[in-house]
Amino acid sequence: MTTDLELILPAITPALPLVLADRKFLTTLTTVEQQVAALKVTDASTQQLAADLQIRLTAAGGALEKERKAIKQPFLDKCTEIDAAARPVTLRIDTAKAVLKKALTDFALEQARIAAKAEADRQAELRRLEALRVAEERARQEKAAELARQAALAQAERERVAEAARIAGLPAPVVLMDVEDDCPDDAPLEPAPKTETEKAIEAVKYAAPVVVAKPVGITMRTRLVLRVVDVAKVPDVFVVRTANEKAINATYCTGWKKGQPLPVVPGCEFTVDETAVSTGRTF
Repeated sequence: MTTDLELILPAITPALPLVLADRKFLTTLTTVEQQVAALKVTDASTQQLAADLQIRLTAAGGALEKERKAIKQPFLDKCTEIDAAARPVTLRIDTAKAVLKKALTDFALEQARIAAKAEADRQAELRRLEALRVAEERARQEKAAELARQAALAQAERERVAEAARIAGLPAPVVLMDVEDDCPDDAPLEPAPKTETEKAIEAVKYAAPVVVAKPVGITMRTRLVLRVVDVAKVPDVFVVRTANEKAINATYCTGWKKGQPLPVVPGCEFTVDETAVSTGRTF
């Protein structure tokens, strides 16, 4: 019985016990096995006895096989019924899982894209700020060089004036020192304060990375998928050649009669196998 709320199948109620081979059958089989063990085929009489035993064993095997199939059939039918009943429910489950799998995969890929873009933007900002820092440092160096050049010119001018006064017998002119000159040369230098650009570089460099959300119980599996599009172009080391034995048997072995010449097929070998089999006929 199948409803929207339950999936129930009727139980199997075969007759118990399941008799596959009764005592009479197995006792007879034991007797025949003893006869086979003691039999020596030495003449026409013992040959015929062996043939009779072969027929009886073949018939017994057929009867056992028939009974085996009969006993198994209700269970096989029930297995088929169970599979058929479960199939639509399995399809519903797989469909729902596929929808969730696509949603989770799409979200994970989008989060990875966002994280990658944020990292690319961060690296671009670092490059921009570093270029700005280099330009500012170059400007500071150029300004310092210009100030040094001007100071050197002023010093040369003072020396020229002092020399002219000395020659003229005049007192040396008073030189007013810059405030910066009040500091002795051996005074320890204070580290220069960080510029706004250097502060911005540190803020971007050590910013917290974007974290991709990962739900509990789910992991993203990455694998490489192979699809052969042209086996003729695949290197020989990756190609497996197998003989189509079914086609060879159908072409050369099926229908072959004793006395006919053996087939000749390159790479194949044919041998004749002769065995005694029961025809089921008695006299």
